[in-house]
Formats: sequence, C-alpha cells, structure tokens
Amino acid sequence: MIKNKNPKIEIGNDTSYCENSGIKFLLSAGLGLKKYLWNTNEYTPAISISGKGKYKVTVWDSLGCPAFDSLNVIQKPNPYVNLRKDSSYCSEQGISIILRAGKGQKSYRWSTSEITDSIKIKTGGLFYAEVTNNENCKSFDTIRISENQSPKVSLGSDK
Repeated sequence: MIKNKNPKIEIGNDTSYCENSGIKFLLSAGLGLKKYLWNTNEYTPAISISGKGKYKVTVWDSLGCPAFDSLNVIQKPNPYVNLRKDSSYCSEQGISIILRAGKGQKSYRWSTSEITDSIKIKTGGLFYAEVTNNENCKSFDTIRISENQSPKVSLGSDK
C-alpha cells in the first residue's frame, strides 16, 4: 500500500482593512493542482475579494489527495468626525468658534497644522480635520465658515 502525502497550501494569514478603503485582496492557493474549490463557489487557483468574511479553499492534487486552508478578513471601523454644517457670521460681530473633531482618537491633523482634538478659530475660511483611530483607520471632514458683510443702514441726514 502506497501512502500519498496531501498537498500543502497556504493562502495567507488573517488580515484586516479599514472600511470604505476600496481595497481588494488576491488570494492564491498556488498553481499545479488538479482541482480548486473556494467557499465563494469559484474553481480557480486564485480569487479576488473586496469584503470581510472567512475565505476557505479546498484543493486536490492529481492523485485526488485533498488539502485546505482558510483565512479571516476583518473590516476595521473608521473614526467618526463631524465638524458641523458650513456656516457664516457677520463681519462686524467677529467670530470665535471652537471646532471639535471628537475625543479619544490616536491622532488629529487640522488644516491649521494643529494636532489637538479641537481648535479655536477667529476668522472665516475652509477648515478640515483628519482623524486617525487606534486601528490606524482615518476619516476627515471639512467645514467652511464664511464672513458676511454687515449691511449699511442710512436713514438720511438729521433735520
């Protein structure tokens, strides 16, 4: 009796990606095997994936000996950042607004070069904040603060 060794395959280690990153992965079970069956119902040596989940492949060599491998793809959440709706102010009133990008994140980067979770602005403009969480996923938001000229009122000269 001849004992055949099962083929060896390795499709990779568990991996993760940040949501909305548009990333795609290519999983390969290698070439030179007789048959491939993925849990996605594909029968090719490699598949392209773009979503989270558990991926498994079973392969058979030319002697009919099977082998399988699997990996998990995990989707990590992006941080939430919302700088509010765009707004405006009257130039004669002046402005002092605190913009907050949320608390408890790994890092912050503002268009003003500040690296804190909030900034105080005193002029109009376009501001953005990029926030990185502990999973190294990033989100950003922008806000435009516009300066409006106050209307000039004239009731005429006094008589």
